Amino acid sequence: MIHIDSSDKKGVIEFSEFMRHAIGDNLKSETSALTSSFFKKTILEKDINIFKKLMKKYDVKCYKVIKDDATDIVTVRYLIQFFRHDVKSEKKFMNLNNEISEIQVGSRTQFDKVSAEDIELYKEHLIEDIKYSYFILDKIYEEDAKNIVKHITGINIEVNYVDVINEKFDINGLIYFKVPSWYIPNINNVYNILCVFLDSKINHCIYSDRDGEIRLDRLDIRTKKSDSRVSKVKFRDDLKQVFDSSWEANTARILKYLGINYEVEKTSFFVEDANFSQYYFPDLFLNDNLIIEIKGFWDNASLKKVSLFKEQYKDYKLLIIDTEMYAVLNSLYKDIIENWEDEKVVIKKEKVFVVGINRPERKVAVSKLKENDEVILVRDAENPYDSNAIAVVNQEGNQIGFIRKDWASIYADKLDMGMKYKARINKIERTVISLELERINKDENIIYDIFKSLN
Repeated sequence: MIHIDSSDKKGVIEFSEFMRHAIGDNLKSETSALTSSFFKKTILEKDINIFKKLMKKYDVKCYKVIKDDATDIVTVRYLIQFFRHDVKSEKKFMNLNNEISEIQVGSRTQFDKVSAEDIELYKEHLIEDIKYSYFILDKIYEEDAKNIVKHITGINIEVNYVDVINEKFDINGLIYFKVPSWYIPNINNVYNILCVFLDSKINHCIYSDRDGEIRLDRLDIRTKKSDSRVSKVKFRDDLKQVFDSSWEANTARILKYLGINYEVEKTSFFVEDANFSQYYFPDLFLNDNLIIEIKGFWDNASLKKVSLFKEQYKDYKLLIIDTEMYAVLNSLYKDIIENWEDEKVVIKKEKVFVVGINRPERKVAVSKLKENDEVILVRDAENPYDSNAIAVVNQEGNQIGFIRKDWASIYADKLDMGMKYKARINKIERTVISLELERINKDENIIYDIFKSLN
C-alpha cells in the first residue's frame, strides 16, 4: 500500500520525484490552455442591431441582450473562446472588441465566468475545456477502482501497469488510469472519485493534465502503513456504496433483499454526560426513526455512545447487530443473497460488569460468592432509573447488584427477545464483579422483527 508521512516535507519531495520518474515523465499533455470568458458591456438600445451584426460577422453564437425598460441603455454579454496558441483567433476577437467599443456606452468592461446556466444555454456552441486527471494507486485496488469509476462516470477505464518497487513508500506495483474532467453542471468526476477513494481508504495521488501542462496535483495518502484492511473497508459494486465492513455490507444486502430502504450514516448525534462527550454516527438509518448499529466487538467508547444515545434520544429505536445477532442473520441469508461476503463468525464469551455490590442489603449475598459461581440475569424493565436495567441474583434468588448501565443497554433487548445466557463469575473486586456471559440457546434463530419479513 502506498504510504508516506505527509508531515515529512523531505519525504514528500522524495516521493514526488519517485512518482515523476515512475509515471509522470511518461505522461504527455493532451490539453491546451483555453481562454473562455463572457464580456459584459453596455450599449444604447438603438445599437442592438449593430451588436447582433457584429456577433454574426465574427461568428459568435453565445451572446445575450439584457434590456432594462426603465432606460434606453442595455447590457450585452458575449463569449470569447480561443486556445492561447491560436494567434489568428486571438487577433479576430481583439478586432471584435475594438468594433464593439465604438458603440459602447462608458468605458467599463466586466468579465463573467462561464456558469452552469451558460453551459446549459449554449452547450451546442461551447468549446469544451477538456482536462484530464491521472489517478495513481496500488495495483491491489484495480478491481475497486474500476467499479468506483464505472459507478461515478459510466466509463470503463483502461488501466496501465507499472512494475515498480519502493520499500520506503511501501510500493510493490502501481496502476494508473485517466479520467476526463471537463466541467459539467453539478458533476465533478474527479472530485467524486477521490471522495469515494478516501472513504474506501484507498491511498492515491493524482497527476493533472490541464492548460497543456502535466503536474502532480494531489497527494491523498491518509491511512497508516500498518493498515492491512482487515476491516474490509471498500466500495461494494452491487450496493454502489462504501461500507466499513463485510458485516455492514451484508446487512445492507439483507435490507435490499427485503425491500427495506436505508441510508448510510445519514446524520450524527451528540452524546454526553459528566465525563464523556462525542459525536455518534450510527451505521444505517431506516424509516420511522429506526436505526441499525453493527458491532463486531465492543470497546468502552462504543459502549458509552450507544448507552447515552438510548438514554438521550428516546424518539429513535436503535437495533444492535453484534456477533450473536449477526451469526443468526448469516446462517439465514448467506445462501440466498447474491454477493454475500462469507466469513467465519466467532461468538466469544463477553465480559460484563456488575455494580452496586456494596449496598448493605447485598453484602451478605456478595460475601458468599466465589469465582466460577453461576449467577442469574433478571430483567427489570420497570426500574424507575433505567428501563434497560438487568438485576443479577445468586442461585438462592438474592440480589447482588445490577449489570453496569452501558452493558445493560446492549443486553436488555437480547433478553427481551428471548436470548438466554449462562452467567459465570470471572473475578470479584472491591467495588465490581466481572461476569462472563455465554448464550445457551444458540439453536434458536432469534432476530429483530424487520428481518423476519420473508422468513
